[in-house]
Amino acid sequence: MKYIQFVIVDDCSSDSYNIPPDINLNVKLLRITEDIPWNNAGAKNLGVTFAPSSKILLTDIDHYFPPELLGMALEFPVPYYQLYFFEREEETGEKIVPHKNTFFTSKSVFF
Repeated sequence: MKYIQFVIVDDCSSDSYNIPPDINLNVKLLRITEDIPWNNAGAKNLGVTFAPSSKILLTDIDHYFPPELLGMALEFPVPYYQLYFFEREEETGEKIVPHKNTFFTSKSVFF
């Protein structure tokens, strides 16, 4: 059986976010209480520190990827020596540069 732990890091956003109590997901919500400008790296470090798996897929809350990508990551072996970025495309189908904040790797490679 496969389990997914979603770790969400609120980096002191001005938008309040709470996880509905009836949501059927394994979610851990972490909050940074000091508004540190451009703290993307700090938020990712915190999230990966609290991630229970050695296999991690990181992204920003405003990024979208198809559910099939998550399924592929679950089936993929732990990437002990690689950092994988994903192809992206516009709604028109035009390929664009991969986003540096969405990637798949292991905790050991990340740190």
